[in-house]
Amino acid sequence: MPDVVVASADSLLGRVQRGRGQGYVDALAVAPGEGAAALINCLTSDPRTDHQVESRDEYYGRIAVDIELDLAPLEVFLLAPPPATASKDDWRDALALYTLGSMGRLGRADAVALLRRYVEIGEDWSTALVALSWPTVLNVEGLDHVVAERAASVDELARGLPFEPDREPWLSWRRTNERIAEAAARSHLWRTQGERRRAQFAEKSVMEVLREREVSALRGRSDEVDKAALLEAATGDDEQLRHDAIKVLGWQRDQRVLDAAESELRRFPDREWPPNAGWFAIFQLLRDGPLPRVRGWLGEPGRLGEVAMHAVAEWPEPGDEALLRTMAEHFRDEEWLYRACDAVDALVRLRDRLSTALFETIFKETTYSYLRHRVARGLALLSPTFEAGLAIECLWDCEDQTIAVGCAAVSLASDVAREQLSRIAADKLADRRTRALAARRVRPLEKHRSRRPRTGS
Repeated sequence: MPDVVVASADSLLGRVQRGRGQGYVDALAVAPGEGAAALINCLTSDPRTDHQVESRDEYYGRIAVDIELDLAPLEVFLLAPPPATASKDDWRDALALYTLGSMGRLGRADAVALLRRYVEIGEDWSTALVALSWPTVLNVEGLDHVVAERAASVDELARGLPFEPDREPWLSWRRTNERIAEAAARSHLWRTQGERRRAQFAEKSVMEVLREREVSALRGRSDEVDKAALLEAATGDDEQLRHDAIKVLGWQRDQRVLDAAESELRRFPDREWPPNAGWFAIFQLLRDGPLPRVRGWLGEPGRLGEVAMHAVAEWPEPGDEALLRTMAEHFRDEEWLYRACDAVDALVRLRDRLSTALFETIFKETTYSYLRHRVARGLALLSPTFEAGLAIECLWDCEDQTIAVGCAAVSLASDVAREQLSRIAADKLADRRTRALAARRVRPLEKHRSRRPRTGS
């Protein structure tokens, strides 16, 4: 995906790009044209750090409905041929399509009509169909014939089926559309063939499976004969066999792989690709407990020093706070982003109140909404001012988890917070668990109001 310039966190565009609650509130408060310009910018230039996991579509969809967004610019973006000089981008249209789906579920019939038109002539028709059918099915009547003709072959149509083949509208369509039924049968055949092939690996030796690079088939091979073969391969001269064996032993959380994993890291301390199996194995081992040897690599160059910092963040000890704050301060650096996430989690576990000012800065400036959720959770535990401040903003955030933090922590002394909690509790499109949490916060207030004695006339 092309690099997107994220505006300053102090600007309307920057806040909306980040998915911040304040961005939502500001987009509704400014002139409609200004809010619309910021929103269109986000929908046509996806600002997310990780577009596969970060939420924005419902957030942007709600803003669009609230400001009565004109869809003409989106229609041009989605349906007009891209410039001949534009580079191929498989994710170009996805955010706009999913946002249209959210708008449709909020009552915008024109958003549904644009999605249907995109299924007919747009390039990424399968994503548009997902936007129309998940989490609830919108108007897809008659689109089965369109979809059946869009795919150049039955194989292509089969590859376009959802991972859950019994999801609507595909379940109904395969009963009534012969070509879709054929594609569903083809997809089922492929899954069956894959299952049979995986079953055959159980009869082969570890070395045979390693040579065929079917490492997932080895995850459950844990008897001593198999383990001995894996450990031998993990210390051998064949680079590919060594890589895969170390990876499998890491999956199995076998502590005996630690020597081989360290050797692999030292063999390729700076290699970016292919991924280092030693790195992977040690990350897996650290899930079970601290590794003093790995912590001892702090200060070493390359991957060893990076793994050591992860080890500290995964299993922090009193006295690590200064190092962890230094790691978290690098949150603006994309190469440090996930390490900063780990560091924030560790500082929260250590209850480090000196990190609250840093957490507030990260909350406002990070472009990664998952990191904002982490610092919101930390501030709820560590900051005495959070409940009357940033917790209120959380109630409009793009991530359900961050909204939930706000619901749990926000002070009910705020009229704005109480009103938004009531809206969340009554919103059938909101996350079910978040809705229930909001309802629990406002229910006592509603009971109190209902019990107030009436004044006589």
